[in-house]
Formats: sequence, structure tokens, C-alpha cells
Amino acid sequence: MTQEQLSELQHVKELFKKLQELQYSTIGDPALSVSLGAGGYLHSISVFVHVSEEYSNGKALGSFTLAVFLSSKENEDACNACIAFVNAHRTLRA
Repeated sequence: MTQEQLSELQHVKELFKKLQELQYSTIGDPALSVSLGAGGYLHSISVFVHVSEEYSNGKALGSFTLAVFLSSKENEDACNACIAFVNAHRTLRA
């Protein structure tokens, strides 16, 4: 792994912590489920957000990927898009 990828790995680990907090915040929520997958030889994170059909407004699944071979901006954008997706579905049922 290059020095740049090692540096991005640290950044991705910090974003993973934010995504874990997001995941914990959905525990007990009847409309949302957040699944995180991490590791593997590509040093990536996969995030799947499942939304109950009752609250989905036609889009029941969000899929987001973060990886060391992506830029910091791309990883930040993916993390923020995931957070926004979850928050948007929280407001739909409020």
C-alpha cells in the first residue's frame, strides 16, 4: 500500500466511526436499518441503508462505498451522502 493510501486509510477509519454512530442511532427505529461492512483486500467500507417500504417514498435502499483508492473528497462525499439519506428518511416520518 502506498503512503497516500495509508494516509487515506486513517481518514476512512475516522469516517467509519461517524458511520457507526449513525448506525447506532437507528437501533430501534422501525423505518431504518444501517448495515456496515468493512475490511477486505480493497480496504473499503460498504454501507447499505434499508428503509421500510412504508417510509421509503419509492427508494428503499441506499448504497455507499468508501475506499483507500478513492480521494478524501470522494470518501467524505459518500459519508455525507449516507448521513443525508438517513436523515431525509427520518424527516419523512416525522
